[in-house]
Amino acid sequence: RGGEGLASVAEYAYLVDGNTVTVPYFSSSDAEIPVGGGVLSLSQKTAYPYDGHVTFTVRENTVGTPVTLSCYVPAAAHDLTVSGADYTYENGMLNITVTAQTLSITVDFAIPYSVESPVGEHNEKIGVYTIFRGNLMSSVTTDKPLALSWADLIAGKVEGIALRPLFDAYETDHAPRQVLFS
Repeated sequence: RGGEGLASVAEYAYLVDGNTVTVPYFSSSDAEIPVGGGVLSLSQKTAYPYDGHVTFTVRENTVGTPVTLSCYVPAAAHDLTVSGADYTYENGMLNITVTAQTLSITVDFAIPYSVESPVGEHNEKIGVYTIFRGNLMSSVTTDKPLALSWADLIAGKVEGIALRPLFDAYETDHAPRQVLFS
């Protein structure tokens, strides 16, 4: 099942509907995307969700008409900027117009951290927190107040506290996926 899941991530990285290519998540990749009667060849470079910087490089565009890259941007993102192409932003989707002249598109946005206490019958533990940044989820166990700097924590600069995959934070006899999704 895990292998199928990984294959699905690659399969659904770019979805085509007419002259719209939906990018449901940012991920470094190279793609040859059939659009209309042509091909849009793209390279995408990003460190998302660690930061909100994405560069699309158009290697080839034989489509002949404008193509819309419709990219999902997390609701909490802010300070959105786009260079290299015209765009609109509505309902959480960044719609970028790619023409025959488009060579490179840069997207930048800030991604804040959010901190939550896990909930659920098996997950509630004092001092265990989940930290989200975009779709990145980590956990931390601490008896220190939550006033510590999350940026320093993410960068590994808080002595004695380390982020780790969420399921490692629990001493449980349940399978990790059950802990994550209970």
